[in-house]
Amino acid sequence: MPKRVFFIPGTMCNEQLWSPVIDELKGIYTPEHLAIPNHLTFEQIAQQLLAQLPDEKVNLVGFSLGGYIASYLACYHSERVEKVLVVANSPSNLSEHEINQRQSLMSWVKSHGYSGMTRKKASNYLDEPSTETHSSPNRESIIWQILAMDRQLGQETLLSQMLNTTHRENLLTGLADTEISVTLYASERDPLVNWPWIEELNCLAPHHKIIKTQGRGHMLPLEKPKELAKHIKTWLSCI
Repeated sequence: MPKRVFFIPGTMCNEQLWSPVIDELKGIYTPEHLAIPNHLTFEQIAQQLLAQLPDEKVNLVGFSLGGYIASYLACYHSERVEKVLVVANSPSNLSEHEINQRQSLMSWVKSHGYSGMTRKKASNYLDEPSTETHSSPNRESIIWQILAMDRQLGQETLLSQMLNTTHRENLLTGLADTEISVTLYASERDPLVNWPWIEELNCLAPHHKIIKTQGRGHMLPLEKPKELAKHIKTWLSCI
């Protein structure tokens, strides 16, 4: 029977995020999507996701916010987790700058409503055009996918995620101490990833695996699906 793999998306992302990766895994593994529920704390999110999972240890792949949630499950509900692959995230506190940006966004949306992410903001999550490879999906198509996910989830999800998932616990000690196998995969210049934090984790827990990819792109499931799928296959083959 193919191994089951559970995928958790990031902020303002849904199952479309994983489509290019899942296409690479079809027939080999059984990918299943876990949506992030609204209006819940991290522990409440964990409990709701655990209720959807089989009563056994599972393999979790989490992108960005989903990577933090997968790491939280590994730290606080390790009896239910087999392995974790964290994509484009360093499971720690957000920077003061990012927290301030989120608070400003919440204030604006509450006063003026949410008309959707701008194309410029979506493009900022991607690698520079000059560093794209011929095998990468079309940049304009990726921007469209980001905007489409944002539009589908809308204002309620945005405010929920800004309110309930901005203040995060530093999971460094928990991940360093866990016996669960943890792999972190991120772009070497992703401004949303705290590489000094990852390097500290690597010093404390050298048995965890760190994979660094070129560029600054954050949306790796859309930008580098073949590369990510290759790492997932290697990650699962080590069970």
